[in-house]
Amino acid sequence: MPIRRRRSSEGTRQLATAVAEVTDAPVTVHAPGPVPTDAPALLVPRWRGGRRRTIVLTHRNLVASTFQARLWVPDIQAGREHVVVAGDLLGLGPMVLGWLAGLLAAATVELVAPEDTGGLARTIARHHATIAVLEPTQVAALLEGSDSARRDLSSLRVVLASGAPLDTEVVLELERRSGGARVREGFGVSEAGPITHAQPVYGRTTPGAMGLPVTDTVAVVVDTEDLSRLCTPGEPGLLLLSGPQVSPGYLDDEAADAGRFVDGWLITDDLATVDADGVFTHLGRRDEVLTGADGAPIAPRRVESVLERYPGVRRAGVTTDADTGVLVAAVTTTRRARPEPEELLAHCRTHLDSRLVPERVTLVEQLPEDDAGGVARELLRTVLAER
Repeated sequence: MPIRRRRSSEGTRQLATAVAEVTDAPVTVHAPGPVPTDAPALLVPRWRGGRRRTIVLTHRNLVASTFQARLWVPDIQAGREHVVVAGDLLGLGPMVLGWLAGLLAAATVELVAPEDTGGLARTIARHHATIAVLEPTQVAALLEGSDSARRDLSSLRVVLASGAPLDTEVVLELERRSGGARVREGFGVSEAGPITHAQPVYGRTTPGAMGLPVTDTVAVVVDTEDLSRLCTPGEPGLLLLSGPQVSPGYLDDEAADAGRFVDGWLITDDLATVDADGVFTHLGRRDEVLTGADGAPIAPRRVESVLERYPGVRRAGVTTDADTGVLVAAVTTTRRARPEPEELLAHCRTHLDSRLVPERVTLVEQLPEDDAGGVARELLRTVLAER
């Protein structure tokens, strides 16, 4: 599998060397001989329960995730695909969905720096890429800028994204610009690889939903207070996962393992619903899901991701009003462009369901953060109430 970073490389002969060259990171190669499938292959640090924990992913986990990613696109032609990956090569999503799945498909893999959106469009056009593995912000950026607008994207057959919800309007525009590429999003948690659910490449899709569990994955939604009770279709509950991609646990943290990995199940911190057809919808992490004025759960990250796509918005934070419970938002902006609150509200009305549109948007100098660098929503609520 040739690996490039916008120029040709030596191919498969020295894969470890090629990876090191494009990432400027050390790569450890196992000594000759079989590697135990349950041996650690990747350590992924994440904030969990208010502290930083390290997720252990074994060789078996990564192999399973790679096959699941490969099967997400059922008509991959071995040895004939050209895959473009924009993102951190050692990030879990780009690593598995991009170059490991590309390796399995004997594809040529092109690596593009995530901030080089112009280079992304040029690379797709120049090398006639057939599959792109992108972050949602890069999907939107691919359509922006005069240089990108001039590029021919018609070679794209499939665009895969994970990590955040895709904007429906952006999806439709990219599908139009590319002449029919299928733009699909996947959902995952780091304890179970980059994807556990995905919108099918071929078949019915549900905008805003996680999609269906991927191959060999069992997913259920249970009562948050009674994990033995399955929720009824449409009822919000806690997402539980089981499958070969699920991590064996955290590094040297048996106490955390005991509450998260139980009888072959991964007990996530994510709230979700599942409909009668088995399509799952993510509501958000349990500690960040808000309760709207109507009592229904609201996923604030979906609203924030829409606001952050508006020109001039640097970062967004969403919470509920301390007195009325209605949804409110705050944004920080760039110095060169400071959008008016009414512009942002109009943008939300275009891209969100009415119940997810904030009552008001406030411009702030900075957003309060928690220990993990996320939005501290309780503190944000207090800040906005004082203003």
